[in-house]
Amino acid sequence: MKNFSKNRGSIIINSFIMSAILLVFLVSTLTLFLNDFYIVKSNENSIKAYYLGEAALNKTVFKINNAADKVIRNYLLELKNYKINYIKNKIIDKNTYHPPVFSTYLQAHLLSQIASFNEKVKKPFSYYAHDHAYNIRVSYNLQNNRIDILTMGIYNGAKKFIYAQVKLPHVCNNGVDKYNLPKIKITPIILEESYLTFKQ
Repeated sequence: MKNFSKNRGSIIINSFIMSAILLVFLVSTLTLFLNDFYIVKSNENSIKAYYLGEAALNKTVFKINNAADKVIRNYLLELKNYKINYIKNKIIDKNTYHPPVFSTYLQAHLLSQIASFNEKVKKPFSYYAHDHAYNIRVSYNLQNNRIDILTMGIYNGAKKFIYAQVKLPHVCNNGVDKYNLPKIKITPIILEESYLTFKQ
């Protein structure tokens, strides 16, 4: 009878130890599984946040390009009218030839309104399940004569920042015309670089 009681007690202790080991093993496995799941989910959220930031950047560059093209067209039209009036008045003298200056024109018609490209958009894509948004911040870098763009994509708490630099259009000499007046060509805007950043 004593042996049975001892065996019974040792069986209960052994069962308890085995149950505890099994429980620790199950909890550890579940923790590892949940950690992996959250890492995958977080990575998925980060990818979607990156795509939102990239979409915002593409949209901004497109809008700036359209605005710059409009400024260039209007400037060239004004320059053409100036040349026609200059030639009509028959004052073909380079000392009196003072056409509109493109950099001044660009400043007045594009750079002075650069803040209008700043934007915050919530839920731009209806097929994204979770809360999402993008922010666009545009500024003129006077020192380097370029436009700086910082976009932020947000998806389900994940954030990604993309920084880009846009080179402004500028005038290049292109010889002289038949009236011996300077000819020009204007380069379009150029997206010089863009990259992921932690900048906020």
